[in-house]
Amino acid sequence: TDLLSVESFNEHLFIQNWLTENDPSAQRWLTSGKRNGLIWQWTKRSGLFNFQYDQGWLPLTEEEKQKGSFIVYTYQSSQWGWLPYDIASTETLPFICEVPLQESYGIFDDYRGIEYGLPSTIEEYFIPRGPKFYEQPQDQEYGHIDQITLGSESTFGITRASLHIIVTFTCRADAYPVAEYYWFRMITNSVSDAVVVNLTDPRYFQHGGNLMINNPTNEDSGTYFCKAINYYGAAITKVNNESLLVLDRFEKRERPNVIAHGHRDAIMDCLYRNTNTGDLTLEQQLRLTIKNNELMITNVQIYDNGIYQCSATNVQSDIQRFSTAEVRIITLAPTFSRNTMASTLRSVIGSLVPISCHPEGAPQPQIQWFKNNIPLIMTNNIQIFPNGNLAILNVQLFDSGNYTCIATNPYGIAQQSTFVYVMFEGTTILSTSGSRDAIVDQTIVLSCDARSINQMDLTFHWRFNNEILTIDNQRFQQDNFDRPGDLRIVKVQYSNAGLYTCVAQTTIDKQTSFYQLNVLGPPGPVAGVRCSNPFRRQATLSWVVGSEHGSPILYYTVESLSNYRSWWMFHGNFSITLPFNKFITTTLSDLSAFTDYSFRVFATNVYGSGERSDVSATCTTQPDIPGLAPTDLGGGGGKVGDLRITWNPLPMEFWNGPNLTYRIYVQKKGENRRQIFNVIYPLRNFLITHLADKLYYFPYDVRISAVNSLGEGPISGNVTVRSAEDRPTRQVLNVKCYPYNSTALTVTWDMIDENDFEILHGSLLGYTVRYWRKDVDELQNYWERRFPGQRSRAIIIGLQSNIEYCVRVSVYTPFGDSPESDYFSHRTFRLSPQTQPQYISIRQPQSEKDKRVRLFDDIYTYKLEVEWRGISTSADEEPLEGYMVKVWEYHQSIRNATIYYGDRSIYSMIIDNLYKNRKYKLRVQAWSLGGEGKYSSPVTEFRFDNDGRLLILYNPDTSLHYQNTASNSYLLSITLFLVLNLHNLFVIKSGYSVEFVNI
Repeated sequence: TDLLSVESFNEHLFIQNWLTENDPSAQRWLTSGKRNGLIWQWTKRSGLFNFQYDQGWLPLTEEEKQKGSFIVYTYQSSQWGWLPYDIASTETLPFICEVPLQESYGIFDDYRGIEYGLPSTIEEYFIPRGPKFYEQPQDQEYGHIDQITLGSESTFGITRASLHIIVTFTCRADAYPVAEYYWFRMITNSVSDAVVVNLTDPRYFQHGGNLMINNPTNEDSGTYFCKAINYYGAAITKVNNESLLVLDRFEKRERPNVIAHGHRDAIMDCLYRNTNTGDLTLEQQLRLTIKNNELMITNVQIYDNGIYQCSATNVQSDIQRFSTAEVRIITLAPTFSRNTMASTLRSVIGSLVPISCHPEGAPQPQIQWFKNNIPLIMTNNIQIFPNGNLAILNVQLFDSGNYTCIATNPYGIAQQSTFVYVMFEGTTILSTSGSRDAIVDQTIVLSCDARSINQMDLTFHWRFNNEILTIDNQRFQQDNFDRPGDLRIVKVQYSNAGLYTCVAQTTIDKQTSFYQLNVLGPPGPVAGVRCSNPFRRQATLSWVVGSEHGSPILYYTVESLSNYRSWWMFHGNFSITLPFNKFITTTLSDLSAFTDYSFRVFATNVYGSGERSDVSATCTTQPDIPGLAPTDLGGGGGKVGDLRITWNPLPMEFWNGPNLTYRIYVQKKGENRRQIFNVIYPLRNFLITHLADKLYYFPYDVRISAVNSLGEGPISGNVTVRSAEDRPTRQVLNVKCYPYNSTALTVTWDMIDENDFEILHGSLLGYTVRYWRKDVDELQNYWERRFPGQRSRAIIIGLQSNIEYCVRVSVYTPFGDSPESDYFSHRTFRLSPQTQPQYISIRQPQSEKDKRVRLFDDIYTYKLEVEWRGISTSADEEPLEGYMVKVWEYHQSIRNATIYYGDRSIYSMIIDNLYKNRKYKLRVQAWSLGGEGKYSSPVTEFRFDNDGRLLILYNPDTSLHYQNTASNSYLLSITLFLVLNLHNLFVIKSGYSVEFVNI
């Protein structure tokens, strides 16, 4: 075996719990940990191993860790953990051994519980045992009410006769057979002088372990204790009285039951932990030795059976406590009733075969082994351990046989056998061990395949860093029916990196394969981000690099947060060579002065960017002059005589110091004299100053700068700002209008130069056209329309036909409109044609050469002849000027149509530039000076097929009208009437009709 080495948190937790339950005296426990220079290592038979788990240290500094040479478990700060320790040459320490589970067959276990020798089917409650108290009596107090207190008369219905006081002491013990209880009253300080409570007194009543005293008197005051007795022994409780006693801590853990061998020694420890040392005595007068709080009974005899109690008394308070243990002396013939040997064992050549033999018996049985009913011959590969177990090392075929264990003691003999089968070959692992790389959040499969030559049941399980891996069917899955050994890890994380062991196991052997899983991904978060040495516009930033996660870090990204903004700002990517100590320092520039900064950093490698670090502590840069001039300098507008200047206030992160103001420099164009204005409010964004000369729309050169307590910052460039505008003074000249159609007029005028500020007194925005019917009063019924920008004409729409309208024109600026021009009038045209062309027909030209025009190769355009019935106009309409044919593709709007014009005396025309396999729409309308007339209806739809034939689409969803070369179309209709009777489907009418349509 090896001394204890702790390699995981679960192992550390197990040791903590065991020591808490089994070592109330908090001793130091030696482990295999030793210091090797600056590092600590575990010592095993197989060599030295560095710590894989190092979280077991009690709170220590690094300097304190280097003082001792060994690691011990000790109790400190309410927990068990590791401390470095130097062992003196004369010092002895308790220790813990560990042994691999597969080698545990050689451990000798001499522990015998109280159930030793009993049938395995016996229930726990019926196991014979002596009394052990689980409920101790408590000290009792009772009051005394005399006649003076109670009064001579009844008060609130209470009289002395009706007032009863009952004091109850309770004790309960676990025992089988059930214990009998007796109550004693102390006469002296010795328990042996106590007398049994007189139950003949009617004021005393006992029920089980309960003692009740009715209306106690002063004579009843005293010290009582309870005694429980059954066949296996007796035990007493602590003593109790009527006063409330305050006791220090006595170890509450019950001592284990001790099963002693005849004529051997039995040892029981008596532990008590207190700042005041108590006298320790034991209620026993037989052969005993007391040493270091341990009672040793030498040469145990049958009459040493019984209950032994350890009492501890505090000399300062005379308080006594008991702890109980039972000694049972048994004699038992050997028996295998509880530990039956396996009937058969299977193994393969070269393996280890342990055969367990654990008979019960008192005294301890002697073990003898037989093979095939012949005493076992000891060879080099046969080993018998002190606990009676047999191990066959490097088993061979000739080791097959029946192995019998015979147990003997003075009271009898017992035997059982195990037949060992040795097979030529066992389990073979087909998977190859190796290393696997996986990217974080990727799902991977670790393969594990094996075969068993002997067709034995084969099971698979996995271990992670030598700990059994729990398959939770979420993160870890093992659900491939065809390959039950494969392990799927869903969305692998960095914590999943480590050594994975696949164990393929049968009832006779097991084989393993290994995978070292490396999880790659973005770098881990950096730590310890710290800002130092802040200057005016720079600071030093340092941090400790985290894990690279399988790929070198390409660069570090720095982000900052200041007291002037609530969002994180990118400060740059820094490619820095990684030093040995992983501590990086860099200088950040382009910071703002007089600013509180916090920083965070994250690293990036080929797999992406890692987590951001924790935010650094705040550091403040030193003050400086403002770093920028205000932006978007401009202005204009206001009332006549004002100069209005605007800008964007300087962002707070560029103030760079306290008491920010603005300084504005104003200089009139053409003059050298400069005026300076100061704005003391840092968030204001305008300045209005009144000009003494009241120059309208006059240019001024303006500059601006920011000023703080340390001085003036940079000054902006010159920006021309004009003073406020005035109303234009001159009318628009040469205003005329002409009819555009029946509902619109065209208005023209002479433009005003937009740079002629003597006239405009500001910037030209556009022109305003006022119009009204001449037969009504202008001021009562007029309309106005604005036309922005510089122009000399405009069209007014939405008028009535054949009505005379008057128009005026004015120019407008941001200040307002100029005086209106003289008016000019004109009448609109009469109505446009109100009748639509009818009987629209289309066809291909008769001559083959006129049907299409070759563009290149096999690409042609086709022609179409359109014919319609003409229209006439009425007196309310303008005379007819001609006809328009509009053609457009089916998916387009009529506004995209190609227009073909024809004279008013022509009722047909040929249109061209048509392509095959495109669907077209066509409409015809008349036009005059009054505008475009109504469209023909319905829309004519057609297309040319792949052979260039015209297809007229009357209804695109049903019929097609084909045109032949003779300019006649044949409509072929086939009417089929189908009647279904119960037995036959037959045609009752079939006909063909041919229709000639002249188009």
